[in-house]
Amino acid sequence: MNLSDPVMITVTRGDDVIMEAEGSYDIRVTHEGGRTRVNIIDSRLGGVLCNRLAIEYMTINMPFIGIQAREV
Repeated sequence: MNLSDPVMITVTRGDDVIMEAEGSYDIRVTHEGGRTRVNIIDSRLGGVLCNRLAIEYMTINMPFIGIQAREV
């Protein structure tokens, strides 16, 4: 498997940064029960960083990805 170029991903909830990392990720966006959710998987290690995280929006400006999580 060929990995993508590394990206810098930042996940925030309100003004709090809940995750900031650089690497290659498999980012899957789904829509469940009226909510947009994201799964973030580390492509190199296979580990799940976020599972079904409810989000407000996601911005992509390569190599930067920003995700605003919903308030709980």
